[in-house]
Amino acid sequence: MREDYSSDLIFSAGSFFVLLTLVGYLLSRLVLFLFVASSVFNPAGLWFWGAFGGFAVAILVSVRKYKLNVVQTSESALLGASFWLLIVFVANLAVLPTISLVLFYALFYYFEKNYRRFSWYKSGRAGFSGLAVTSLFFLGRAVASLVVPTTFSLIGRLELVPSAAASFLLAFSLYNLSEG
Repeated sequence: MREDYSSDLIFSAGSFFVLLTLVGYLLSRLVLFLFVASSVFNPAGLWFWGAFGGFAVAILVSVRKYKLNVVQTSESALLGASFWLLIVFVANLAVLPTISLVLFYALFYYFEKNYRRFSWYKSGRAGFSGLAVTSLFFLGRAVASLVVPTTFSLIGRLELVPSAAASFLLAFSLYNLSEG
C-alpha cells in the first residue's frame, strides 16, 4: 500500500480500523449480559466477532471513503490485525492459538514470496496471500470449535457456523481473484 497511497491516507484509514474495531469489541462486551452460556454457545467469545465486525466495517468505510483497493486494504489490514490478535493470545497464555497464528504468519510470508509461481493461480494478482491465509485461519477456528469449543476466543460449538462461512467466502473471493 505504501507505494500506491500517501502516508496521510494510510494513517487516516488505519485510524478507522483502530476506532471501529474497538467500537465493535466494546459493543460485544456491552451485550454480553444478554446471552446465557450453554453447551453450544459461549458468550465470552463474542469479543472476537464484535472486534471482527468493527474491523469489517472499517474495511468498507476505508475503501469507500478513500477509494482504496479492497484487496490491498484487506490484506494489509488483516496482517496488522493479526499482530494485535497475537498479542491478545500471548497475554492470555493461549499456547495453541499463539502457535497457530505464528504458523499462519510463516505461511503468509511463504505465499507472499511464491504465489506468482503457482500454476493454478492464473491471474498472479496481489491479495492471494492474505485471502488464502485468512481463509485457513477461519477454517482452523471452525475445526477448533468442534475440538476445543471452550477456548476464550470461540463462541462454543456455534463458532462452526460463522467461521466456516467466513472461510468459504474468503476462499470464494480467492477463486474469483484467481480468475480475474
